[in-house]
Amino acid sequence: MSVSWSCKRFDQLSAELLYDILHTRCSVFVLEQKCVWLEVDNLDKQCLHLIGTAPDNSIAAYVRLIPPQTKEKSQVLPVISRVLTTAKHRGSGMGKQVMTRAIEECSQQWPGQTILINAQAYLEPFYKSLGFVQTSEMYDEDGIMHMDMERKNI
Repeated sequence: MSVSWSCKRFDQLSAELLYDILHTRCSVFVLEQKCVWLEVDNLDKQCLHLIGTAPDNSIAAYVRLIPPQTKEKSQVLPVISRVLTTAKHRGSGMGKQVMTRAIEECSQQWPGQTILINAQAYLEPFYKSLGFVQTSEMYDEDGIMHMDMERKNI
């Protein structure tokens, strides 16, 4: 399937696209994963938003890129966050596409910097295949086991 990719700052998102992003994120992270939490966390305004749009204009895949020091001053690495592929597009290789594009975008935005991802534990083999290595013990975040993983950005 042909997907159109765009990476935008918050102020470049139309109201309609922002709504679609937030709706999609809540569908995946709150409803599907059954996590009751404040998904809209006041970081989006400082982030880059990488969107894979299907021919019908629906979101097929999405990732949020958090610049260094956005969460707090001690956050020295850019973070790949809110990685998702919508249910309709899972199993099509879309997850690898969105992550490859996210890594490329991080390389452009923050050349030479290591990239951090707070990965769900069951996805460790997937992220490892993309060059990420586990850098923390496993921890519970919203009822789902996670681990920090980093990738050297060349």
